[in-house]
Amino acid sequence: MTTAEFDECNICIQPFTPFSVKVYPRSELAGFSRYALREYDDDTEDYINIMLDDKQNHLLQMGVMLTTATLVVICFVVVVGVFGMNFGIKLFKEEVQAGMSKFLWTVAGGTTGSMFLYLIAIAWCKHRRLLDN
Repeated sequence: MTTAEFDECNICIQPFTPFSVKVYPRSELAGFSRYALREYDDDTEDYINIMLDDKQNHLLQMGVMLTTATLVVICFVVVVGVFGMNFGIKLFKEEVQAGMSKFLWTVAGGTTGSMFLYLIAIAWCKHRRLLDN
């Protein structure tokens, strides 16, 4: 740091020194030198940035979980949609005792399978350390 830069920093911090003495008369902050006050300010800024990064990581992890859930639900909807189409196949003929009950079993199996796939995907993300444990 050059002398000009040091003097410029001192000019910026000088007005805050009497303020800190008045506001914090009994704390250690009142006895800080200008350099220590600047370090305190930098440490506070670093702490705030760390906290913001932590919150951002939590939001990103929540985004991963929601995106995975959306993908699994879309797969489930496609499977149910394909089986729900009214094709002229044996499944929907009157003489075969099937129809709605088999479709409901398909929906129940698809739901169970979707939940299983979601749990597998979340476990894989945790194994790859994309999500916190």
